Amino acid sequence: MNEGLILTPEEAASYLRVDLRTVYKILREGQLPAGKVGRQWRIRKEDLDRFLTPHMPVAEEELSPEDLAAIQRGLEDIKAGRVERWEDLSKELGQ
Repeated sequence: MNEGLILTPEEAASYLRVDLRTVYKILREGQLPAGKVGRQWRIRKEDLDRFLTPHMPVAEEELSPEDLAAIQRGLEDIKAGRVERWEDLSKELGQ
């Protein structure tokens, strides 16, 4: 349904949740592919999504099974009271 959707700068600003001036700045700088119909900008939603992708934070890497097992062992140690306070451990290490 959204395939080929064409947005106005106002709709793009709303979609991105940014100020309209930000969208116009991006358009003027040529960072976002768009076209003009007369004097009005039009932006394809797919181009807007493509523009947004490199600016989004990268998802954290998934933990390996070994990492998950180590975390689980650590939690079990904490629950069982098999932990040392950082203050005591740093004194032992002479830090």
